[in-house]
Amino acid sequence: MKGKLKILTILLLCAVQAVGQELTRYDNYCELASNHNLEDNFSQAILYYDSAIALNPTGLRAYYGKAGVYRQLEDFDEVLINYEKIIEIDSDADLFFQRGVLREALNDAIGAIQDFTRAIELDSTRIFYYIERAEAKMILKDNRGAIIDYSKYISFLQKHNSVYPFFGKSLPESLVSRALAKTSLSDYQGAIRDCDDAILLSDKYAHAYHIRGYAKVKIGQDNEGCLDLSRAGELGADGAYGFISEYCN
Repeated sequence: MKGKLKILTILLLCAVQAVGQELTRYDNYCELASNHNLEDNFSQAILYYDSAIALNPTGLRAYYGKAGVYRQLEDFDEVLINYEKIIEIDSDADLFFQRGVLREALNDAIGAIQDFTRAIELDSTRIFYYIERAEAKMILKDNRGAIIDYSKYISFLQKHNSVYPFFGKSLPESLVSRALAKTSLSDYQGAIRDCDDAILLSDKYAHAYHIRGYAKVKIGQDNEGCLDLSRAGELGADGAYGFISEYCN
């Protein structure tokens, strides 16, 4: 959850800086609110943002600012309320993505998928939308749907020499995530191929050995699989020795 919320915090800060530069009475209230927020005077910050909203109910800056304050207060219901207001005013793809990140962090995977899907409908070129939707689908055990989104993301990374967006996963991480989805569908050969590719790119990636070892054991390659699990344990994979205890003795 902390990783998702860190992403949301960065997005909020970027949005606050991007919206509105010309100083008006509305902006003055927002500036005062921002200053109080920096001083951890959150109640006063909210009051000034509310004053700004009263002057300009369609101004985005105040809603972004309030969402940021409530994020710091960990009042996520209020964060969502402010996102609802923002989306009513400006249905931008990134807004749906940001709300999806929040919903996913709050264990609302269904709501997150809906927001990521809307973001993709509005802008299908932002490839990191797909990886986040894949992660949310995995939470709901929609492995086939997750594989489609992982594959879209992986194809992009392979085409662009593994350069990945700030809010995305690396190519080895994405391959192993897809491999995990494949093991859930008993596609062990496909999982092994993805882990092979991940290990070629990152030969000390513990999770890749872990998943590959499990997949090999499941298709009867016990010796190779157990060696992979052992290597995963050496590299610090959580749970590798539990699998060794269950499958390798």
